Amino acid sequence: MKNNEFETQNNWESLEFYLSPPTLVEMLGYLKNNILDVLEVAENLSVEHRNMLLRAYHLIDEVQEHEFEN
Repeated sequence: MKNNEFETQNNWESLEFYLSPPTLVEMLGYLKNNILDVLEVAENLSVEHRNMLLRAYHLIDEVQEHEFEN
């Protein structure tokens, strides 16, 4: 494969990644990552709200595992 062909293929795969909508499993993964990001930066979050986010994370994780297996 010539270098130009490789670059074209790589560019197409990158473009396809951005143009293709994420799957449900991917979207749930993004959501889990966002919850973890919030937990990292939310310094003044009450223990109750922190626990709510953790419960949400675990529920989303269960849904993601179920969808991944099916």
